[in-house]
Amino acid sequence: MRCITKAGLLGLAILASSPVRAANSDNFTNCDAQERPGHSASGLGSQSAELTGFSPGQIEESCTAALADPRLQPEQTLRRIHLLRARAAARLLGNDPKSAIADLDLAETLAAPLANDRLYRRSLGLSLRLVRALALDAQGQGAQAVALAREAAIQRPYSEDVQRVALHLMLANKTLPQTALLPDQIDRNWLPQEISLLAFEGHFATAAGLLPSGRLQGVETTDVDAPDNKGAQPNIQSIVEQAQADRNAFFQPVLFAYIRAAGGNPASARADVTVARAGLARAPRAVPEAISASLPPTVVEQLFSPLKPEQAEIFLARAEARILLAEGHPQEAVSRIKGLSLPADALTADLIAHIGSGTVPPTSTNDPRAVILEKLVRIAQIEPETPKDLTIYKRSRPNILAATVGAAFSLGTNLLSSIPKTDGFKSTENADGTVTVEFTGNSLSATLVREATLLRAAEVAIASGHDHFIVTRRNDSRRYWVTSQYGREIGRVPNGYKTDLTIRMSSAASPPDRRSVDAKAIVQNLGPEFYQENGPKS
Repeated sequence: MRCITKAGLLGLAILASSPVRAANSDNFTNCDAQERPGHSASGLGSQSAELTGFSPGQIEESCTAALADPRLQPEQTLRRIHLLRARAAARLLGNDPKSAIADLDLAETLAAPLANDRLYRRSLGLSLRLVRALALDAQGQGAQAVALAREAAIQRPYSEDVQRVALHLMLANKTLPQTALLPDQIDRNWLPQEISLLAFEGHFATAAGLLPSGRLQGVETTDVDAPDNKGAQPNIQSIVEQAQADRNAFFQPVLFAYIRAAGGNPASARADVTVARAGLARAPRAVPEAISASLPPTVVEQLFSPLKPEQAEIFLARAEARILLAEGHPQEAVSRIKGLSLPADALTADLIAHIGSGTVPPTSTNDPRAVILEKLVRIAQIEPETPKDLTIYKRSRPNILAATVGAAFSLGTNLLSSIPKTDGFKSTENADGTVTVEFTGNSLSATLVREATLLRAAEVAIASGHDHFIVTRRNDSRRYWVTSQYGREIGRVPNGYKTDLTIRMSSAASPPDRRSVDAKAIVQNLGPEFYQENGPKS
């Protein structure tokens, strides 16, 4: 009789929940976007593709088949955890948070021997907690979600990805952090983007609190959402950035108008509508030929979405109807939206609640809440980090741990200025006095590359004699090996990430600015992670 150990029982639990397909290499790729396990100890491979065009159910099925594939060896624990996390994410996006949490439980049971592995704890282990927090929130367990989000934010305070997910969970559950918000400090687009996410989830009061009249001042008219540029060439990138800015010159103020009206401030809302109408003249109406001729249609769709006049009218009408309600004119509000098909989102639900469902026209079926959850789940899936990953920084910068981290922390100009630059980093002094810091990393972890760029920016600031800096612009790009035929792209394979930060030097003695970042604090926190000769110690 065969003896089934605890590991064997765990394996049965993994396989029992869904039908198993025949072994297929594509099952691995279609589950967690990595190649089949091979013979490495971890079972982790290079990223072979991006998961696009697959439904959550299809990804779940592929994950279940991959977990049952005999090529996944019993000792390849990290890959098994990675696959379980991918299945948990798919189940969460498929509106099954209970099963997602069950997969996360299995993954954490497998990970018990890795409890003291520092790299696991700060990457895949932390990611499991973030995905769990999102699943708990989806189940209505907001307090537990916030508790996990706080733990993650404390563990990795200078990871923008971690902070984005954690802060959204806190804000969505009416928990406003009292400390500086890192994403707001290092990405000018984060705050308007977060306001947008909160509004489309129906958290109008919290969103209003982040507007200029709320606790956080100085929201600029910038991109609501500026995604990675997917490896676009510089000239294409500039066209895309301009198109996104032009598009958001309309969408951001018209959304702010609705939020302010819902919060009982119709006068400020009307001022936002005026700004939105002016921005409408800038909004792109067609895909520029330079983009459509250079990139595949799927990439064009991701990067560029022209504004249709009828779409603009719907957003304007909805905002103006909400303003009319706030001003005490319900019949005029009904007339403003007559004949329009409004999107089925939280804004329309709010409008229905205040006008009455019998007077609102039929709605379309596009609810952005699923898109918001998909975005957060994607960000939360931090890739596993190994000592080899940490060497991307060491290869670009020598070990200066002993000179920078100690009981009496000190980092002088002479130390950093004596360290030569290498290919991974590039610093450019600009005519306006700012400095652009670039880091290109051959790593599967975008989170790691972004942290490394932030660390390098802190070093540059300190080397120039400053203890703080302000990020005036950032750009995150994904690198690809691109295959072309007759001058047109026919395929691409992920090949790392690149982040650019343009910074302006500052100091603790400068006039207060909420975006001022403490350079020495960054080096103290991230230095021990990146300056180790053999990677972080357990």
